[in-house]
Amino acid sequence: MTYWIGKCIEAQRSSTKLMSAFQHIESTRSRIDDSGIIQKHAYEELQNSLVKSRLYPHDDFERVLKEHQKNNDSLPSLEEFEELYRKMKGIVQLEEEVAERTLALKKTRQKMNKKNQQLVESRHKYEDRLRQQQQALQQAREEIERLNGQLQVERRSKQELEENLDQKRQQKLSIDLFIQAQRAECKVCLVEEVQVLFLPCRHLVTCEKCANRLGQCPLCRENIQDTIRVFWA
Repeated sequence: MTYWIGKCIEAQRSSTKLMSAFQHIESTRSRIDDSGIIQKHAYEELQNSLVKSRLYPHDDFERVLKEHQKNNDSLPSLEEFEELYRKMKGIVQLEEEVAERTLALKKTRQKMNKKNQQLVESRHKYEDRLRQQQQALQQAREEIERLNGQLQVERRSKQELEENLDQKRQQKLSIDLFIQAQRAECKVCLVEEVQVLFLPCRHLVTCEKCANRLGQCPLCRENIQDTIRVFWA
């Protein structure tokens, strides 16, 4: 009993600790031999006190005993068990919180990876559409350049045709003027203006002086039966 009296005195005379110490003394009285040395705690008795009384779950009980026996050869007292249980419970809660946060972080990373993958896919689709639009734009530019080239060729061709047409018109006009001049000139004397229309052939080829000397038309050689004096406007 000397051992436990000394332990009670070291408990700083706290009523709660003293009561707990005396209760522990009474609960362990059967495990003290005649020399006053505490024997090893009976596992069944400790289990009945802590587990079967539904104070602690069996898994927690086994975990606390395993942790206590790492540094001790005997079973823990109730105080030691409660203190170690609180410490381990805090560690377990902390581990659970860490596990929950790790799981939440993992889920967040998975969401971020999925979002990043979606962003990458969207970027690839956008780049493909942009590339297609750029190709279409390049093709449109090339088509516009080709059409502009054709337009320039057509304009040059039109200009050449107009120039050729003007030349032909001028040539025709010159020819017409020449023909008119030739027609208005007497075909016999080549000096006077054509003035007489022969009948019945109706050719207008000579002046009045030359017509009086002719009996046949100089163009068709038909006999002249009558003449008509022509006056130019």
